[in-house]
Amino acid sequence: MNNNDFYIRNNSLQSDNSNKGKKKIVPVLILVLLVGVAGFLVYELKFKKDDTKKSDEYVEYDPNYKLEDGENRKELDGSGSDGLIDVEGNPINDSNSNVTSSNKAPDNILSNILSNVNKTSNSNITSNENKTSNDNSSSNTNRNIRVTGVSINEQNVTMYIGQTSSVSATVTPENATNKSVTWKSSDTNVVVVDNNGRLDAKKVGTANIIVTTNDGFKTSTVKVTVVAQSIPVTGVKLNTSSMTLSKNGKSILKATITPSNATNKEVTWKSSNTSVATVDQNGTVTAKNYGTANITVTTNDGKKTATVKVDVPQPPISSISISLKSNTVYVGSTSKADISYYPTDAANKTVTWTSSDTSVATVSQFGQIKGISYGVATITAITPNGKKANKVIKVEHNPNDYSIIMNPVYTFAGKDTSTKILVGYNLEVRKYNIKLDSYVFVRYNGEIYNVNTSFIDTTKINKNKKTASLTISEKGKMEEISNISVIYEK
Repeated sequence: MNNNDFYIRNNSLQSDNSNKGKKKIVPVLILVLLVGVAGFLVYELKFKKDDTKKSDEYVEYDPNYKLEDGENRKELDGSGSDGLIDVEGNPINDSNSNVTSSNKAPDNILSNILSNVNKTSNSNITSNENKTSNDNSSSNTNRNIRVTGVSINEQNVTMYIGQTSSVSATVTPENATNKSVTWKSSDTNVVVVDNNGRLDAKKVGTANIIVTTNDGFKTSTVKVTVVAQSIPVTGVKLNTSSMTLSKNGKSILKATITPSNATNKEVTWKSSNTSVATVDQNGTVTAKNYGTANITVTTNDGKKTATVKVDVPQPPISSISISLKSNTVYVGSTSKADISYYPTDAANKTVTWTSSDTSVATVSQFGQIKGISYGVATITAITPNGKKANKVIKVEHNPNDYSIIMNPVYTFAGKDTSTKILVGYNLEVRKYNIKLDSYVFVRYNGEIYNVNTSFIDTTKINKNKKTASLTISEKGKMEEISNISVIYEK
């Protein structure tokens, strides 16, 4: 119901009330009028005399009739009566009693009139009171209940651009006659509202939504804040699923957020093994040591994750070399061969060992070389990735296992007693303190001697020579042994 409706209804109610007042006055006016008429009749009939001064006679009630000369009432009547009638039309006699009775007629007339007036007045008053009561009952039923207040079901509303929502108003009292309201936005550029409280967010900002009652203009306000729409993250992926780096190497990982227009694209990076690889918050991975590590990126919105495996392998072997304390190995003795790998931190540093002639020398898988017999052999090492190294060794008899014994002997130049006795030395070669059965030649002081047949002249002996060399013919091989200690026996 609008204000015009209320105004019209109010005027109508006032008009009805005015009419009801008028209806109450009408019976009173009628009563007064009737009393006035009765009084007038009494006055006319009872107190007014005839102009002909016949005060003792009544004339027929005919205001338009005039008596002519010689006429009397009896002649006029023609019925033998006096020709008089009362106000009710009854004939009356010209006698004192009748006059007396006739004089009382006005009182009866007034009594009858007043009785009728009272009946009419009471009837009208009762009727009007009944109508008024009915009208009041109807008025009470349709009376206007004014609005005392209004409230909105929300105090603050937050919306995204393009989002719709709604608010509702509650008018008090609940049975108010006119509960209609009007909605309005303080800034329609931010949010608009229709007549049903439906909100439509337009742009970022704030606006007040005001509801006003049409009856009484009561108001209530709700604050609406419009923000940019938040688009959640649904996933993340990295530009690679695996990564291989050399030690101290670097690479950059890139994370792709889905959807591409997600509101919060912030991520956090983490390494599962920082001793192998680290990662900064820009996704830069740095290899610290050999091994593996998992790099994980996590979205701040939704905690979506993606992981890449980072492998920092040791470098492969590029080359190897063999080293020995000596390239000569004595028969029956051993020598350890060492391997050097390049680069030094190469992976899988293992080799397989072989000997080119196991009758001369053998080699274990730990690089232990053993001299078997005099000769030459090649020791080879090979890595799993095919890198090789060779070492040629010579197998000799250990000179410490031999000694050259020189024993002085005496010979005679002749049987002639004048011949001088010549003194010389026989040679003896001992091996492990056992006399050799092989062909042995001794190189001593620049001379070569056959051990079994040689005789060294004393003039060729130089006791300052502490060593000599041997050439041994044994098992079809000629062996030369140097630095054999020389023992001079008396």
